[in-house]
Amino acid sequence: MSEKKQLNRNFFHFTDLFVVLLCLFVAVYCINLFRLDLLKTINLQNEQPIGTITIKNNIVQRRLADRVLWDRLAVESPVYLGDLIRVADLSAATLRMDGQQIDIGENTLIRIQRAREGEGVLEIELTEGNLGVVTTDESNNIKLNVMGRVIDTAPGTTLSAVAGKDGIKVQVSEGTAVFTDEGASRKISSGSMIALDSKGEEQHDPAVVVTQPRPNARYVKGFSQPVPVVFTWKRINLEPQDTLLLEISTDKNFSRDVRVFKDLNSSVEVTLEEGFWSWRFSQERMILSTGNLTVVEASGLELLSPAKGSLFRYQDEQPSLRFQWTEINDASNYIIEISSTPDFIGPKISREIAAPFYVDSILGQGTWYWRVQPLFSDSFEGVTHFSPASSFIIEQNTNVNMPAVALAEPEKPAVPLELNLLSPANGTKLPGLKALREQTVFTWDADGEVKSSRFVLSRNSNPLLGTPVVEIIDPKQTISLDRIGEGVWYWTIEAQALNGLVNAAQPRELQVQPVPMLAMPGNRRPQNKHVFDIEQIKTQRNIVFRWSQVQGANAYIFTLFEQAATGPRQINRTTVTSTSWTLENINVLGRGTFIWQVEAINRSRNNTIEQRGNLGANSFTIDIPTPRPVQMGDPGVLYGF
Repeated sequence: MSEKKQLNRNFFHFTDLFVVLLCLFVAVYCINLFRLDLLKTINLQNEQPIGTITIKNNIVQRRLADRVLWDRLAVESPVYLGDLIRVADLSAATLRMDGQQIDIGENTLIRIQRAREGEGVLEIELTEGNLGVVTTDESNNIKLNVMGRVIDTAPGTTLSAVAGKDGIKVQVSEGTAVFTDEGASRKISSGSMIALDSKGEEQHDPAVVVTQPRPNARYVKGFSQPVPVVFTWKRINLEPQDTLLLEISTDKNFSRDVRVFKDLNSSVEVTLEEGFWSWRFSQERMILSTGNLTVVEASGLELLSPAKGSLFRYQDEQPSLRFQWTEINDASNYIIEISSTPDFIGPKISREIAAPFYVDSILGQGTWYWRVQPLFSDSFEGVTHFSPASSFIIEQNTNVNMPAVALAEPEKPAVPLELNLLSPANGTKLPGLKALREQTVFTWDADGEVKSSRFVLSRNSNPLLGTPVVEIIDPKQTISLDRIGEGVWYWTIEAQALNGLVNAAQPRELQVQPVPMLAMPGNRRPQNKHVFDIEQIKTQRNIVFRWSQVQGANAYIFTLFEQAATGPRQINRTTVTSTSWTLENINVLGRGTFIWQVEAINRSRNNTIEQRGNLGANSFTIDIPTPRPVQMGDPGVLYGF
């Protein structure tokens, strides 16, 4: 009898050891899954952007690869491999990567990816809308995938592509491209095009391929006179006697400021003032080609400070002077020159800077002349010039009885606005749930009239550097923002006074605290390690999983796993608003061990999860005896004979 008890005791010890080892195995497996997921997240955060996208107007959105939600991009944002870019109605954007410029039109959807045949070749997949591609002689090749057709662009190529329900159209204005459809390739040279209808059949309708200006061209107006723009084009499927009509308007619907040029054959020159212009060619009311261009004013740069004729006196140390001028829209940099002679031969200072101001203290006594020239990126055509020069005088005061530093100017110097950030206070800590569910209100004011301003919210401690997360041009003095994520934020206001001087308020810090986790659902039924035997299964056809309500939760995520040899295998995952979920037919599970989890969550009105909870998990076993082999024996023994 004692030996039997000893065997039973040893058996239970072995069972306990087996359960402990199994639990350790599951724990190690789960930790490894967490490690892999964490490494994947870290690798994504450390991924280098492949280019930048600049928003020209209105709304541009980006969706990261393997993500669901769309992000609204800032004025200039990085882009990554696998990104989906969506440009809304009445919007436009420019994508720059690998030395190429891609102008994306309104209502356009593209994806950035690697081409299959080369790790170093980028491919832009155009799903719908229109875009223009400009590659330089030094840039790498780029591929376009337009509704399954591949276009290879060589360096120095300019083309446009359109995709939609009516089919696709590819036009090459400069250079060459190779068009591949179902394995068959052909070259598209400058001034030619390919058009396919929705069924993939090539069309041979009359058309015009504009070779100049290039798609979405940008011109710099460096003089007071209008900018001359030359239109040249190639005629396709048109008779020699057919003449064309060119219309140019400040409205894309051609309802205002319309200029009409009739009886055109192959070229025409027009002059345009500053603004955004739409153009279209037609022949007998049939639209043959459309496009747009932009003219940027660059001739109106004014020197603000020091004022002309200013006099600066110093005794020992040379004065630190601040040079400021009016900012030019779309200018990338400025060149400032300061010289002791009005001809600027051998200037004392010649600097290229990005900001519309410059500070230096290396100038000694004498009469000084200064001027500024705006610079634009290579995507603009045209030249700029230096502004008219201004002068000022610096004198050294050798009279010790006079003040060490004196400043006298013929007129009162211009001063920038004084900006005050009112709320939130610097260092404010905002609860994470409040930041998600309520609007965060920012208020500010200025001590004078504001000509232009902008609100900037950024992760950067200097919000005016880098790419802001939120930027609002000419905001009201009360700004309300929705759904600010957790972390440390910095915000400020930059404003320009009527005198042209620009100033920015000292940035303020705002901390959005993490959203607290909801409690683990308790009182979970079936209890942990519950066993469903054959008798219970005969009388109970379903399993009702229950748990207690969690305060603050309005939904629950229920997940059911099967414990397989390779680890847990998910069988079901669903979101419910009640505190129970029913498996209608227990027979679908079969024999084995199962794990069920429940997580309390709080969802917003648009079904976005605002607050997550701690997981509660139980296991259960379905114990169905396995069929035994049929035993053949003596009938007398079997039936008691």
